Amino acid sequence: MREGRWYPTCLALPDGSALVLAGWRDHLPWKIVVPPFLLNNRSVERWNPMASAQARAEVPGRWEDLRAGHRMAYYPRVLVVPPGEVLKVGREPKTLVFDLTSLEWKHLATSGGGPRVNGTSVLLPLRPPGYEIGVLILGGAASEFLPGPATNSAEILRRNGEAYEWEWARPMTFPRLHVNATLLLDGRVLVTGGGKDKRGFIEAGHIWKFDPNTKKWRMGATCHVPRLYHSVAVLLPDGRVWTGGGNPHPGDEELRIEIYTPGYFRDRDRPKIERAPSRIAYGSPFDLLFRASSPIVETAIVRPSSVTHSFNVDQRWVGLPMQPLGTDGIRAVAPPSPAHAPPGWYLLTLVDEKRRPAIAAWVQLL
Repeated sequence: MREGRWYPTCLALPDGSALVLAGWRDHLPWKIVVPPFLLNNRSVERWNPMASAQARAEVPGRWEDLRAGHRMAYYPRVLVVPPGEVLKVGREPKTLVFDLTSLEWKHLATSGGGPRVNGTSVLLPLRPPGYEIGVLILGGAASEFLPGPATNSAEILRRNGEAYEWEWARPMTFPRLHVNATLLLDGRVLVTGGGKDKRGFIEAGHIWKFDPNTKKWRMGATCHVPRLYHSVAVLLPDGRVWTGGGNPHPGDEELRIEIYTPGYFRDRDRPKIERAPSRIAYGSPFDLLFRASSPIVETAIVRPSSVTHSFNVDQRWVGLPMQPLGTDGIRAVAPPSPAHAPPGWYLLTLVDEKRRPAIAAWVQLL
């Protein structure tokens, strides 16, 4: 790359390239003695894996400086949304959009909760036919360097015509920072880990689930391992969530692993995919065979997790139009464009009317 980056964000783009932005240009010891804004990497670069090889490169691909510099904190929360824009929805309250055609940044709106350092944001399920955009942002603290309490507040960014607007969501019961939010196979958001401040683990370790359809929170099981800084939460193909990592104290590495098992996992009557394609193409129909005791109401693909520092950058849940083929088949249609779901591998699942998802099958979207 043109410059070094300490804690950047890397985002998969609709054209198969990757956007790399932010981070600091240097690290210890300079980040302690020099104000952070002097080290902020403002450049925005794109990695094109299909471009001609660079000089001395061992693999094809080329870096491109987009000349679209913008100052922002490291690990910005950025998301690709239709019709092909990049939204920045944290950590600062100012919400920005990056146009991939004009390569320009634009201020969209300002969230009401203030800075959300070590909070998180997640793209809510995109469902046909309108694929309405919603982004949930929650938790975090007001400062990176000063001690202070976390917030329990949550907000949702909606697109209203050409404009974006923030609205308050119901708050969480506990304040959280260093928190992870994971899209489950059924489209709900699982919130795990976090502390009330930079020192404290949440009492009892309760996890919470947010339902985008009802906009309500529901308490889940209790975890046993504190998950703070450097912790992760990853969706597994069978619908469970793998949690690991964390630094409960400086220099103290958490090596224990826990797996959260949602209620739908234990249900023996959840749908089962019998046959599915290994590859699908944008806008094209494909057939699925399944076994289910209840009617199937949704078909979806879910992007695999890529999570660090309270942000799962590429995750998305995209519903697919479908029609029945008898009692044990469905004809689904792949997403209409790469802006709805960038190319790559996804978890393909079915959801029945009791909101029970099938164990996912891997499918490559081309």
